[in-house]
Amino acid sequence: MMACSSSATSTNQGNGIVQVRTDHVSYSPGAVVVLTITNKGDTNVGYGLCPSALERQVGSSWLSVGSYEPGDCDLVLRFLIPGGSGQTSTLLPLELPVGNYRLRFDSLAEQGRPVLLPLESRVSNVFAIR
Repeated sequence: MMACSSSATSTNQGNGIVQVRTDHVSYSPGAVVVLTITNKGDTNVGYGLCPSALERQVGSSWLSVGSYEPGDCDLVLRFLIPGGSGQTSTLLPLELPVGNYRLRFDSLAEQGRPVLLPLESRVSNVFAIR
């Protein structure tokens, strides 16, 4: 696990071409998070079922506090048509301090383009660990 940070603000999280939403706004450590990924754009979007990282909000920055190994889930790339949605789930670590978190996907890209979507299209809404 490597720590890295991003300075994106929480106001634009999950509001891009692709929307990644959790099934609840708060969780306990060790809970299962169900994510709905919706393509709000006008072209097909490729996505993997696993998030790449769990990030914790520290001030106005985001710090990676956990990463998901490729062997942890199915590596098959799936595609969402414009307006389409898909679901996946992930298990939160058992040891997480109280705070605000989000899940980041590094596998979201427009079909046929090797460039990742902007960050706001690759992160979930903010959720709390209580």
